[in-house]
Amino acid sequence: MPLLHCHGLKEPKGMEEVALEQWKANVSFAVDTAASHSNQVSIGGLSTGGTLSFYTAVNSEKVNGALYLFSAALDLKGGIGGLVGELKERLLRTFLVDILDNDKPLIGPNPYRYSRMDIDGAQELSKLIKETDSLTKSFNTDNPFSMKTFAAHSECDATANITGIEDLQAVSDPDQFTFFRIPKAAGVSHASLVLKEPIFAMNASDGDEPLEQPNPQFDDMMQAMGAI
Repeated sequence: MPLLHCHGLKEPKGMEEVALEQWKANVSFAVDTAASHSNQVSIGGLSTGGTLSFYTAVNSEKVNGALYLFSAALDLKGGIGGLVGELKERLLRTFLVDILDNDKPLIGPNPYRYSRMDIDGAQELSKLIKETDSLTKSFNTDNPFSMKTFAAHSECDATANITGIEDLQAVSDPDQFTFFRIPKAAGVSHASLVLKEPIFAMNASDGDEPLEQPNPQFDDMMQAMGAI
């Protein structure tokens, strides 16, 4: 049973000139390829990849297995009641993003992720979140989201608001939805959720301290995922 893992789609300029429809097309191609080799296709992803996975799971009949969400960016973090995050999403859907963009390098000492979020990529993510918000709201207790789902998220995630997962859980079939919720006291960050081991810089000159700490509940998370 293939598991499609969708993370940030990278190309030479980061997210420059890569539109949301291209993200969707890439995921659809992967789903089509997997479906041509298997009778059952599951999909999952980290962060933006989780958002794309949810979107695709709802809209593609070829995704007929399970959905796996890790720090899924179904909502942006910020402020009381998520107000700042909501304002960020709305701002990113305006022409002002072109004024705010800059040409600072995307690649830093961490070999596994960008050192900053490219504004163009953030703008496309905001559009995607708006679409997934509508999808979530299309479900309710009488018409629940019924796909078997495993969602792992940390309460101290400072990037993707956990309320996005809570909203999805509220309109999902409770027998099909497994929520691995990591308490704030564990201190697990957005990117650390999927790390079994710490991440160090590629060059010794960048220091000996880990750039990303591991998730202390990683083994428990994997065991819970395997049980669904």
